[in-house]
Amino acid sequence: MRTAVIEIGGTTTRAVVAEPTPGGWYRTHLDRRIVLRLQRAVARDGVVGEGLRLLVAETLRRLRGECFRAGASRTVAVVDAAVAGAGDLHELVRTAARELGASVQVRDDHDEARLLLRVTRPLHGGEAPVVVAEPGERVTRLVTRHVDGVRLAQVPGVVAVIGDPACVPSTRATLVDALHGVPPRCPDGAPPVVVGEIAEAVGRTLLQRRYGPVTPPAERLEVGVDELALLDRELATVSPTQLLLLPAVAPEEADVIARGAAYLVALATRWNADRLVLSRDSATDGQLLEALRLDPAPDTRRTSGVEELCRGAHARTTAHLAADLARGLAPTYRWDDDEVALVRDAALLHDVAVDRVAGAAHREGALEVLRAGVPGCTPQQVVELASLVRFHRGRPPGQHFPPFGRLPAARRRVVTELTGILRLACALDRGEDASVVAVAVDVDPELICVHAFGAVPLDLPLHAAHADRAVVAATLGRQVVVRDAGPVPRSSEVRDVRVLGG
Repeated sequence: MRTAVIEIGGTTTRAVVAEPTPGGWYRTHLDRRIVLRLQRAVARDGVVGEGLRLLVAETLRRLRGECFRAGASRTVAVVDAAVAGAGDLHELVRTAARELGASVQVRDDHDEARLLLRVTRPLHGGEAPVVVAEPGERVTRLVTRHVDGVRLAQVPGVVAVIGDPACVPSTRATLVDALHGVPPRCPDGAPPVVVGEIAEAVGRTLLQRRYGPVTPPAERLEVGVDELALLDRELATVSPTQLLLLPAVAPEEADVIARGAAYLVALATRWNADRLVLSRDSATDGQLLEALRLDPAPDTRRTSGVEELCRGAHARTTAHLAADLARGLAPTYRWDDDEVALVRDAALLHDVAVDRVAGAAHREGALEVLRAGVPGCTPQQVVELASLVRFHRGRPPGQHFPPFGRLPAARRRVVTELTGILRLACALDRGEDASVVAVAVDVDPELICVHAFGAVPLDLPLHAAHADRAVVAATLGRQVVVRDAGPVPRSSEVRDVRVLGG
């Protein structure tokens, strides 16, 4: 059942329509945000005010229509804790209930803490000690979980501490002191997690500096404080006009990024942390998980996201062959389970654009994976997946796909090797008929022998593998020979016929 979650927030009113998927995650059909900045009115006047309530009513009326057109059959409506202190809260709730035709829940600080811990669970390992911060314009919420329980705190928000972006340089010296209420983090805990729109905006800028103008979404982005401090110092040396012209800074977000970078450095200093995890998730996403009654395991998000993008039987067959080849060669190339999962997921995604762009599907597919991202993957993992999709056919790995060239050298080497595996797996199912049902490998210092098992003659797969042998050999650093090994031996299950030697 498709469920709509509509949140009246301190800065943004947001509507999300989603439904659970068989993999334990959800598929999003609508995600609409409208900036109303109710928290500013509450901080200034103590009330939302009649004029803004009328604007809220019109906004909710439009969002209700969009949710209906997106197929929502159930609506969960909430008012964020940032607005809960308004003197006219009851009038706001009545207005919202009338426009949405549903009851409206008012969240308190404990609700916010519970939802933030729920949505960030994959980032901090479930029950590990952690600090989660959600910076806002007026107030920053801090949720600290220790072995003795969960503690809540609030400190002045970004705009409350840095009113004018032009004053950022002069307030840097006092910014850390202004956040004296920030509780300490557990030294043995996970890196602090910072969520919300400000973290997302700063994360986008950092990603463009890493990978260029086409970047993955800022989800689960782990950054060193040195990298944040470098961005902060660079922003401090430019004028407001120059700030608007910086290539990695979106003009409409320039003020948010300038304030946010300085604020995050101050938070990290208060925590004595050398790295932070930035995430675009928010309490609204936690509310959605609660509304859909989902409590996913950390890896569910990635598995479900890849499955949603998978195009069909050929991709699954290729993924099966690629994973078996990678497991067989893992001891030789020192790959671990993460590398096997990477090439398997890349095989599931390799033809993501084949239905739309036949001749250049590998190029368009790589850009689609890069722009849309893969739920549950870090930005670097998304770049690696996009690189494998780009190089599974055509030219071998190189600087013609710029994000690949910006990966660390060790990761470029691994992606290059896995490209050979993916190209070989694609060749073994060139007929898209699953004629190759299992593979096994023999390895020596100069040669890889791949034994392909099938119930029918494998002329087409062997011809395709032979045609691509030069690129495969260059990526793997060994000559590769593929032979028809006949039917799978009766004494072995398909999943057990992987490694015959080496």
